[in-house]
Amino acid sequence: MDMEQAKREAALLARRREELDTLKQQRKERAKTSTTASFSGKQKKQQLRARKQRLASRRDEEAAMDLQSAQYEEFYAEKPPTIEEEDGDAEVEAFRAEPDFFARNNDLDNDLSSRLKLTVALGKNNKDAVGKELSSFFVKETKEQIQLRLMEGQRPLNLAKRETPLLASVSDRDPILDHPKRPRWTYSMSKEKVDANESLMFDQWLTKIHDKYDNEHLNHFEHNLEVWRELWRVTERATHIVVVADVRNPLLHIPASVYDLVTKELKKPMVVVLNKVDLIPSAVVQLWKRYLAGRFPLAQL
Repeated sequence: MDMEQAKREAALLARRREELDTLKQQRKERAKTSTTASFSGKQKKQQLRARKQRLASRRDEEAAMDLQSAQYEEFYAEKPPTIEEEDGDAEVEAFRAEPDFFARNNDLDNDLSSRLKLTVALGKNNKDAVGKELSSFFVKETKEQIQLRLMEGQRPLNLAKRETPLLASVSDRDPILDHPKRPRWTYSMSKEKVDANESLMFDQWLTKIHDKYDNEHLNHFEHNLEVWRELWRVTERATHIVVVADVRNPLLHIPASVYDLVTKELKKPMVVVLNKVDLIPSAVVQLWKRYLAGRFPLAQL
């Protein structure tokens, strides 16, 4: 009896040892193929050091972005138009020596200029004289308007409108919203007199618009008189006027007031070029051509 019991215990012990050996072997096999195999002490230190470097680099980037944002806010903050200048400063002297390219655009009457806050949207980084003079001036948006636009941009698109056809409707044109017209002038008038007449007309044009409409109800439009002067020069000196319009919505690119000026007042030929015609069906292109021919009969398509 004792001998048989001893044999059974020995067999049971041997079976347990085999099971343990099998488990150990399985663990070794898993350790070889596992991506989470344990690192050595040296590898672990290298991993921690790399992680600290990544965190430090990320903190440096965030600090740089915060500094840039603070500088941006400080630059565009509303401050009185005064700066501290030290005599002998080379940069200050160079700034004083530069011609005032915007002198003829700073002639808005006090009431209008106190209500408008303009920002240079295009061309502020130009280094040449012409580029500075032709920078675009737009009314600066408030922080509330910018935040509201950002919130509107996060709303989902109404894709159901894609199933309905796009209808072009021409609303009644308010003459106040037409582009500014150059006052009559002659070669016998002095340059100062011509500039004064144009500045006065431009002030009156802006005043009428901003008196009748709030900034929230106006699209961005040019407040730099020099840009409008370029339009006047081009339309007066050109033999033909060519307007390039995106065929997907050409009404956005064909100013009705410019069409009236060129074809009816200046009596000059006007050509409308429809581009990006490969992006829409040819049948739609033909429909637009038919519509524009009726809308602008004196223009050549």
